[in-house]
Amino acid sequence: MAFQTTIHLKDCSFSYSLGENVKKFTLRDNTFVETKVGNYELTRLLENVPNSGDGFLLKIIINKNLSGV
Repeated sequence: MAFQTTIHLKDCSFSYSLGENVKKFTLRDNTFVETKVGNYELTRLLENVPNSGDGFLLKIIINKNLSGV
């Protein structure tokens, strides 16, 4: 899997990147979980109406070196 340093989503005017001073414990504090291979993963359903179950799945994976998303 190839990791990128900056992500630009389709139909979005913003670019997203990982901060230079990010720490592993900060990711864990923000509900990222460590995978079997050591990467950090956040999986969350993004809903327009909370608790509706109607939305799309957001999945963010950060490599174990904390250098790419």
